Amino acid sequence: MATFSQIGDPETCNCDVIVLSFRAKCQENKLSHVSYLFDPNTGWISGRNVLFFAAMDRRPGYHYYIFLDDDTILKYNKFTPTDMTNLSPFRVVEKWLLDYEPAVGVLDYLVHDGASVVLGRRRYLCGINETSLVLPTVFFDAIFNAFHHKAIEHILPYPTQYEQWCIYASNRNTMIMVEVKFPGQALLFAPVTAANPKHRDYRERLVINMTKITREFVEKIRQEAPPKLRNHVLFERLHKNAYAYLTKQSQSFCLSPTRHQPIIPYRHLLSEF
Repeated sequence: MATFSQIGDPETCNCDVIVLSFRAKCQENKLSHVSYLFDPNTGWISGRNVLFFAAMDRRPGYHYYIFLDDDTILKYNKFTPTDMTNLSPFRVVEKWLLDYEPAVGVLDYLVHDGASVVLGRRRYLCGINETSLVLPTVFFDAIFNAFHHKAIEHILPYPTQYEQWCIYASNRNTMIMVEVKFPGQALLFAPVTAANPKHRDYRERLVINMTKITREFVEKIRQEAPPKLRNHVLFERLHKNAYAYLTKQSQSFCLSPTRHQPIIPYRHLLSEF
């Protein structure tokens, strides 16, 4: 991960890296931009919260907080312009984040809901046939999430109450939170794919009522919204079938990606009043 082609060394990456392990303490590699945490009582969700709070304690100074799985690698794909490959994928993604400043930045993903899927949704929902390197998205994986410093405290920490049964549940909450507070400001950067070659199978932990859990998330988010928004039809649609709304119905897929939008929670919904 610290190689030139990935995150990079202290000279190539204007970043700090925090690594959390849970089985054994990592042996420090003495790189000045890498620090290590150890917590044997964490899983995927609670572990990300440990990293979230550790990073937030270091403020001020960070523009984006980027969360990666332990085996995440970035690589170019069929959407990548040739001239973009002069830099490593991480450097290109960093430039894109600063150029567009999405509330949440995500990448192409081969398993599901990558650039090709989003382009298909824009054709089906919106009649938009043009391709684009930057796409608004609603339903995204957590393999690579970059949170803007003005947005992160309105989205995280992750809810941990269902971690024992399903590690996917918390990201459903993240997607709903972003759709309610920052619709159209979750952007997908098509030219770079996030891959996880050591992906493990979690299906044995999915004995859970995701519909019930999602409705709990929606209700909590609704109660935390400004009073004038709590009866908004969006919450009704999310409560009815959040998965269908996030994947097939949200008009956020139809929005044009815009650079440097103000990152203000509920700005879109409040503009209706």
